Amino acid sequence: LLLELKDEDGLPVKFNESQWGMVNGLENHRFWVHIAGRRTGKSYAAAVLALTKLLEPNTKVAVVAPNFSLSTVIWDYLVRLIRELGLETEKQSTKDRLIILKNWSEVRLLSVENRVSLIGRGYHFVIVAEAAVIDTDIYFNQDIRPTLSTYKNTRCLFISTPRGRHNYLYEYFLRGQPEKGNEYPDWGSDIFTWRSNPRLQESEVMEAKKTMTKTLFAQEYECSWLSFENM
Repeated sequence: LLLELKDEDGLPVKFNESQWGMVNGLENHRFWVHIAGRRTGKSYAAAVLALTKLLEPNTKVAVVAPNFSLSTVIWDYLVRLIRELGLETEKQSTKDRLIILKNWSEVRLLSVENRVSLIGRGYHFVIVAEAAVIDTDIYFNQDIRPTLSTYKNTRCLFISTPRGRHNYLYEYFLRGQPEKGNEYPDWGSDIFTWRSNPRLQESEVMEAKKTMTKTLFAQEYECSWLSFENM
Protein backbone atom coordinates (compact mmCIF):
# COMPACT_ATOMS: atom_id res chain seq x y z
CA LEU A 1 0.00 0.00 0.00
CA LEU A 2 2.84 2.41 0.82
CA LEU A 3 4.15 2.07 -2.72
CA GLU A 4 0.85 3.48 -4.02
CA LEU A 5 0.86 6.46 -1.65
CA LYS A 6 2.81 9.61 -2.46
CA ASP A 7 4.28 12.28 -0.22
CA GLU A 8 4.19 16.01 -0.95
CA ASP A 9 7.12 15.59 -3.34
CA GLY A 10 5.31 12.92 -5.35
CA LEU A 11 7.57 10.15 -4.04
CA PRO A 12 6.43 6.88 -2.43
CA VAL A 13 5.63 7.34 1.26
CA LYS A 14 8.37 6.06 3.57
CA PHE A 15 7.45 5.24 7.14
CA ASN A 16 9.79 6.44 9.87
CA GLU A 17 11.03 4.39 12.84
CA SER A 18 7.96 5.10 14.95
CA GLN A 19 5.53 4.25 12.15
CA TRP A 20 7.28 0.96 11.36
CA GLY A 21 7.27 0.24 15.07
CA MET A 22 3.49 0.54 14.99
CA VAL A 23 3.24 -1.86 12.05
CA ASN A 24 5.52 -4.44 13.63
CA GLY A 25 3.85 -4.07 17.01
CA LEU A 26 0.43 -4.93 15.62
CA GLU A 27 1.79 -7.81 13.59
CA ASN A 28 3.11 -9.45 16.74
CA HIS A 29 0.61 -8.39 19.41
CA ARG A 30 -3.15 -8.25 19.69
CA PHE A 31 -3.00 -5.12 21.87
CA TRP A 32 -0.33 -2.56 21.04
CA VAL A 33 0.36 0.57 23.12
CA HIS A 34 2.21 3.05 20.93
CA ILE A 35 3.69 5.97 22.83
CA ALA A 36 5.15 8.56 20.50
CA GLY A 37 6.20 12.18 20.64
CA ARG A 38 4.49 15.00 18.84
CA ARG A 39 4.82 15.18 15.06
CA THR A 40 6.06 11.59 14.69
CA GLY A 41 3.25 10.65 12.29
CA LYS A 42 1.32 8.30 14.56
CA SER A 43 -2.13 9.41 13.34
CA TYR A 44 -1.13 9.08 9.69
CA ALA A 45 0.33 5.62 10.26
CA ALA A 46 -2.81 4.56 12.13
CA ALA A 47 -4.93 5.76 9.19
CA VAL A 48 -2.81 3.76 6.73
CA LEU A 49 -3.16 0.66 8.92
CA ALA A 50 -6.92 1.20 9.15
CA LEU A 51 -7.20 1.50 5.37
CA THR A 52 -5.04 -1.59 4.85
CA LYS A 53 -7.51 -3.52 7.00
CA LEU A 54 -10.49 -1.98 5.18
CA LEU A 55 -9.21 -3.32 1.87
CA GLU A 56 -10.18 -6.76 3.17
CA PRO A 57 -13.89 -7.32 2.33
CA ASN A 58 -16.51 -7.04 5.08
CA THR A 59 -14.10 -5.72 7.69
CA LYS A 60 -15.22 -3.50 10.57
CA VAL A 61 -12.88 -0.80 11.90
CA ALA A 62 -13.49 1.75 14.65
CA VAL A 63 -11.56 4.89 15.58
CA VAL A 64 -12.20 5.81 19.20
CA ALA A 65 -11.14 9.12 20.73
CA PRO A 66 -11.87 11.18 23.86
CA ASN A 67 -14.21 13.28 21.71
CA PHE A 68 -15.21 13.54 18.06
CA SER A 69 -12.93 16.53 17.50
CA LEU A 70 -9.82 14.48 18.24
CA SER A 71 -10.99 11.54 16.11
CA THR A 72 -11.30 13.73 13.00
CA VAL A 73 -7.50 13.81 12.58
CA ILE A 74 -7.48 10.16 11.51
CA TRP A 75 -10.79 10.63 9.65
CA ASP A 76 -9.29 13.39 7.50
CA TYR A 77 -6.32 11.17 6.65
CA LEU A 78 -8.65 8.31 5.73
CA VAL A 79 -10.75 10.50 3.43
CA ARG A 80 -7.60 11.76 1.73
CA LEU A 81 -6.14 8.27 1.33
CA ILE A 82 -9.38 6.88 -0.11
CA ARG A 83 -9.46 9.74 -2.62
CA GLU A 84 -5.77 9.35 -3.44
CA LEU A 85 -6.17 5.64 -4.17
CA GLY A 86 -9.39 6.16 -6.13
CA LEU A 87 -11.39 3.76 -3.95
CA GLU A 88 -15.15 3.67 -4.50
CA THR A 89 -17.48 4.04 -1.54
CA GLU A 90 -21.05 3.00 -0.85
CA LYS A 91 -21.35 5.72 1.77
CA GLN A 92 -19.18 8.51 3.11
CA SER A 93 -20.95 10.60 5.72
CA THR A 94 -19.32 13.14 7.98
CA LYS A 95 -22.64 13.53 9.80
CA ASP A 96 -22.88 9.81 10.58
CA ARG A 97 -19.10 9.56 10.98
CA LEU A 98 -19.13 6.51 8.74
CA ILE A 99 -17.36 5.34 5.58
CA ILE A 100 -18.44 2.17 3.76
CA LEU A 101 -16.32 0.96 0.86
CA LYS A 102 -17.63 -0.94 -2.17
CA ASN A 103 -16.31 -4.16 -0.63
CA TRP A 104 -18.64 -3.50 2.35
CA SER A 105 -15.84 -2.81 4.77
CA GLU A 106 -16.62 0.10 7.06
CA VAL A 107 -14.95 2.48 9.48
CA ARG A 108 -16.74 4.43 12.20
CA LEU A 109 -15.66 7.34 14.37
CA LEU A 110 -16.64 6.88 18.00
CA SER A 111 -16.35 9.13 21.04
CA VAL A 112 -15.83 8.12 24.67
CA GLU A 113 -18.02 11.10 25.56
CA ASN A 114 -20.89 9.20 23.93
CA ARG A 115 -20.35 5.72 25.36
CA VAL A 116 -23.60 4.42 23.88
CA SER A 117 -21.93 4.66 20.48
CA LEU A 118 -19.20 2.25 21.61
CA ILE A 119 -21.44 -0.76 22.15
CA GLY A 120 -23.59 -3.00 19.96
CA ARG A 121 -21.14 -3.84 17.17
CA GLY A 122 -18.17 -6.12 16.71
CA TYR A 123 -14.89 -4.90 15.20
CA HIS A 124 -11.85 -6.46 13.60
CA PHE A 125 -9.62 -3.49 14.41
CA VAL A 126 -10.02 -0.67 16.94
CA ILE A 127 -7.78 2.39 17.13
CA VAL A 128 -7.86 4.45 20.32
CA ALA A 129 -6.49 7.89 19.47
CA GLU A 130 -5.01 10.19 22.16
CA ALA A 131 -5.66 7.38 24.60
CA ALA A 132 -4.00 9.06 27.58
CA VAL A 133 -6.42 12.00 27.37
CA ILE A 134 -9.22 9.63 28.41
CA ASP A 135 -9.54 9.69 32.20
CA THR A 136 -10.04 5.98 32.97
CA ASP A 137 -10.12 2.64 31.20
CA ILE A 138 -13.79 1.97 31.94
CA TYR A 139 -14.60 2.66 28.29
CA PHE A 140 -12.19 -0.11 27.24
CA ASN A 141 -13.04 -2.78 29.80
CA GLN A 142 -16.81 -2.35 29.62
CA ASP A 143 -17.40 -1.18 26.05
CA ILE A 144 -14.51 -1.74 23.63
CA ARG A 145 -13.02 -4.99 24.88
CA PRO A 146 -16.26 -6.97 24.27
CA THR A 147 -16.49 -5.66 20.69
CA LEU A 148 -13.20 -7.42 19.92
CA SER A 149 -14.56 -10.83 20.87
CA THR A 150 -16.80 -11.40 17.83
CA TYR A 151 -14.15 -12.07 15.18
CA LYS A 152 -10.87 -13.96 15.04
CA ASN A 153 -7.49 -12.21 15.04
CA THR A 154 -8.85 -8.85 16.19
CA ARG A 155 -6.46 -6.04 17.06
CA CYS A 156 -6.50 -2.91 19.21
CA LEU A 157 -4.05 -0.02 18.86
CA PHE A 158 -3.60 2.66 21.50
CA ILE A 159 -1.75 5.78 20.31
CA SER A 160 -0.82 8.72 22.50
CA THR A 161 1.80 10.84 24.15
CA PRO A 162 2.17 10.13 27.90
CA ARG A 163 0.12 11.83 30.60
CA GLY A 164 1.96 10.75 33.74
CA ARG A 165 2.26 7.52 35.68
CA HIS A 166 -1.11 7.96 37.37
CA ASN A 167 -2.82 7.52 34.01
CA TYR A 168 -4.29 4.11 33.12
CA LEU A 169 -2.30 4.08 29.89
CA TYR A 170 0.92 3.80 31.88
CA GLU A 171 -0.37 0.53 33.32
CA TYR A 172 -1.30 -0.64 29.81
CA PHE A 173 2.16 0.32 28.60
CA LEU A 174 3.74 -1.77 31.37
CA ARG A 175 1.64 -4.77 30.29
CA GLY A 176 3.49 -4.72 27.00
CA GLN A 177 6.98 -4.62 28.47
CA PRO A 178 9.14 -7.78 28.54
CA GLU A 179 8.98 -8.18 32.32
CA LYS A 180 5.18 -8.50 32.05
CA GLY A 181 5.30 -10.82 29.03
CA ASN A 182 4.22 -13.97 30.84
CA GLU A 183 1.31 -12.21 32.52
CA TYR A 184 0.06 -10.36 29.42
CA PRO A 185 1.29 -12.31 26.36
CA ASP A 186 -1.12 -10.54 23.97
CA TRP A 187 0.16 -7.08 24.88
CA GLY A 188 3.09 -5.14 23.51
CA SER A 189 4.32 -1.56 23.81
CA ASP A 190 7.12 0.80 22.90
CA ILE A 191 8.16 4.45 23.10
CA PHE A 192 9.32 6.65 20.22
CA THR A 193 10.58 10.17 20.88
CA TRP A 194 10.62 13.04 18.37
CA ARG A 195 13.95 11.68 17.07
CA SER A 196 12.13 8.79 15.37
CA ASN A 197 10.95 11.20 12.67
CA PRO A 198 13.90 12.32 10.53
CA ARG A 199 11.74 15.04 8.98
CA LEU A 200 11.65 16.93 12.26
CA GLN A 201 14.40 19.53 12.34
CA GLU A 202 16.31 19.58 15.59
CA SER A 203 16.56 23.38 15.44
CA GLU A 204 12.76 23.64 15.36
CA VAL A 205 12.39 21.25 18.28
CA MET A 206 14.94 23.17 20.31
CA GLU A 207 13.11 26.40 19.52
CA ALA A 208 9.89 24.84 20.80
CA LYS A 209 11.75 23.74 23.92
CA LYS A 210 12.47 27.38 24.78
CA THR A 211 8.75 28.17 24.99
CA MET A 212 7.76 25.15 27.12
CA THR A 213 8.40 24.11 30.67
CA LYS A 214 11.02 21.41 31.12
CA THR A 215 8.36 18.97 32.28
CA LEU A 216 6.01 19.68 29.37
CA PHE A 217 8.78 19.31 26.81
CA ALA A 218 9.83 16.01 28.37
CA GLN A 219 6.26 14.77 28.08
CA GLU A 220 5.38 15.99 24.59
CA TYR A 221 8.67 15.41 22.77
CA GLU A 222 10.70 12.98 24.88
CA CYS A 223 7.71 10.84 25.94
CA SER A 224 8.56 10.99 29.63
CA TRP A 225 6.10 9.39 32.06
CA LEU A 226 7.40 11.56 34.91
CA SER A 227 5.12 14.50 34.22
CA PHE A 228 1.66 14.80 35.63
CA GLU A 229 -1.74 15.00 34.05
CA ASN A 230 -3.36 18.45 34.31
CA MET A 231 -0.04 20.12 35.03
